[in-house]
Amino acid sequence: MRQQNKYLRARLNVTFVILLFSMTFSFAGCGGGGGGGGDNGSISPNSPTTFRLFSNGYFTAGTQEYYNLTGNSTDGSSYTGTLLIEPQSATTFNGAAAIPVEDQLSLTNTDINTSITLTGVEYFSTDASNLELLGYNSNDEGTTSSGASLSVIPQSASIGDSGSVGTYTFSNGDILTISWELTQASGSYANLVMSSTVTTSTGSMLLTEENTFVIDQDGNRQSVTIVLDVVSYGISVTLSGNKS
Repeated sequence: MRQQNKYLRARLNVTFVILLFSMTFSFAGCGGGGGGGGDNGSISPNSPTTFRLFSNGYFTAGTQEYYNLTGNSTDGSSYTGTLLIEPQSATTFNGAAAIPVEDQLSLTNTDINTSITLTGVEYFSTDASNLELLGYNSNDEGTTSSGASLSVIPQSASIGDSGSVGTYTFSNGDILTISWELTQASGSYANLVMSSTVTTSTGSMLLTEENTFVIDQDGNRQSVTIVLDVVSYGISVTLSGNKS
């Protein structure tokens, strides 16, 4: 389990949100229940083509997003878990005003009944019309990522749109790159796909992560699917679940 803990803790080297957003990268949206889907079938003829990426009130301290997760890994392990995303009171990050968003991912390997909880904080700029992800702090590993190249995250986007979130350098020298894309989901929903890669300072690939949030037109998230490929350990983990 030591190696499994190590590659799960390696997840804290990426944002959305996700977790997811980490995925950990906690990108936009609260409210809503289940529904939607992650494929391109059953599209309503009146499906919207433009979607808000950030629902109203998402960055308000005290709001929460909570997901119940299940999944498995390519080494044959099965997992259950939860993802909690919770904005905090305004603060500063590297001298800039920021809104912190805390992610907490709890996972249990149901085959050997061993659990792990990972936490981290993402720091967003306070200007909603020029929103940027400033950086990330891993509470467990004590590592901090600072933005080396940042892009403004749009408030809304159309199906087929994509863009960069930024490139970040961790205090241990690793480099994180994040991008986003909006694709068609079932019915009147869209997939907000967050893709992340982590490399060493010399360019060796450590991690890739793809977090797909199913969202409605107002940016309310319905469910999440997380695919984490820990290249350095040769293991891929897939987790999914609806928002409670």
